[in-house]
Amino acid sequence: MVVTCRTAVYQGQLSEKFANVVRVADFDDAQISRFMRSWRMSPADQSADQLLEVLRDTPRLMQLARNPFLLTLMAYLYAYRGKKTKLPRARAQFYKEATDVLLRNKPELCYSQGTKMAVLQRLALTAQDSPANDIDRQVIPYVKVVGAIKGSLPATALSEEDVQPLLDEILT
Repeated sequence: MVVTCRTAVYQGQLSEKFANVVRVADFDDAQISRFMRSWRMSPADQSADQLLEVLRDTPRLMQLARNPFLLTLMAYLYAYRGKKTKLPRARAQFYKEATDVLLRNKPELCYSQGTKMAVLQRLALTAQDSPANDIDRQVIPYVKVVGAIKGSLPATALSEEDVQPLLDEILT
C-alpha cells in the first residue's frame, strides 16, 4: 500500500502502521534542465532554454520548479500561453494560472471553471476560519466541506443536488 500526502501535512501519524516513509526528493538544477530539455515545447519558438533562463532569473519560481509537479505546470504554462506572454514571475500569479489550468473545462465535465473556483474559494475561507487551537487545521471535516459548498450555491446558481457531483468533479 502506498499513502501519499504533502510533506507539510504529514507529522508521523502513520509511523506505527508503516515502517518506511519515503519522500520524493526535490529536483536539483541538473534534473530541472534534463526535464526541460525532454519537454516537448509547442509552439516551436518557446524553447526549454528560454524557460530555464526565466527560472534562473526568478529565484522564487526556481524554488517552486524543484517540485516535479510544479515544474510540469510551469512548462505547460510557458509552452502553451502564447508567444506574446511570459511565464508569471510572481508566485501568486503562477498559482492563479496553474489553478486555472487544473480547473479548465473538459468536455466530459459538468461544472464550469468559475463554479469550481467559487467553491474552492469558499473552502479556502472555511479552512482559514478554523480556530487556531484546532488539532489539525490542515483538514476540513467532510460535513464542513459540504456546508461550505452549500454556502457557495447562491453564487453559482446550483442546487443542493449538485453538491456531491461537484465535489466529486473537483476531486478528480
